[in-house]
Amino acid sequence: MRLAGGILVFVMLAAACGSSEPETEAISESTTATTTTASTTTTTEAPRETIGIEGLDELVLVSSVSAGKMIDVVRPEAVLHQGLAADGDQPLDSRPDGRFFTGDDEDVLVNPVADAESDTFNPNGSLFAFEVDGLVLLDPTYNKIQTSTERLSWNVMQRGLAGNVGGQWKMSLVNEADGSVNPQCVVRDEENRFMRVNATVEILPNEPIRVTCILDDSTNQLSVAVNGEMAGTSRRVRKAVGGKEEIVDEEFGDANPNGGATCAGLLESGVGNIVTIGNKPACGATLTDDDRFQGEILNAKVWKR
Repeated sequence: MRLAGGILVFVMLAAACGSSEPETEAISESTTATTTTASTTTTTEAPRETIGIEGLDELVLVSSVSAGKMIDVVRPEAVLHQGLAADGDQPLDSRPDGRFFTGDDEDVLVNPVADAESDTFNPNGSLFAFEVDGLVLLDPTYNKIQTSTERLSWNVMQRGLAGNVGGQWKMSLVNEADGSVNPQCVVRDEENRFMRVNATVEILPNEPIRVTCILDDSTNQLSVAVNGEMAGTSRRVRKAVGGKEEIVDEEFGDANPNGGATCAGLLESGVGNIVTIGNKPACGATLTDDDRFQGEILNAKVWKR
């Protein structure tokens, strides 16, 4: 079955260790899933007052970043950065709504999170969601990830790196073994255990979509929705054991990124204390095509109960 696409973006901190997360998980752990394509319903104006996903209307919008205008309309006092540099002099009304991320090392949007706000941007045992709207892969970049012989994981939005103090949450795009390109959600806890779910809905070139990662931290369930419809759920807990990823019979712990590298002082707060969109901070290093999102995003949002 083929649907059509439309919607959102926010922050991204790319996962470090094992950034390519191969297999696609079923819509439930006992259901065989069929990959479908995304349907289009685009929202680019004022932030929605509700998340627009059945059963999740109690979630409250805590951040809504316009990627092109570089503003958080919920937190207008937050000063967003382009890469490691502060916002430039371009007048706000002349900036586009969306933003095309080129894949350059410094082409990453950084949304700072003050210490007093840190818990707001973490699950903390509650219902938590992060999403991007208006995500589009144009033909050239879609072909790049779709035809790659390597398994890629393009960072879309994240907080924390793998191995950071407190854990990590992250949204990526991955190329599957069947040739499809699908959204992926990953959440890591303080012991670097992680849950991962790949959407069963495929991204098509030139079709805008909305991707939402949802963590119920009270039941340890990670889900992904595409254009407001559930497209995958998992409760499997994984861990690197002896250098190999395994499903483990362990409880998933707290996922509250709150520390990490400081980019050698180039950023005022640690990597765990910012949210990034489109890449991870290069911090003077050269990133690879496995890291760099290359496409357009309208906005990115964080929701919490």
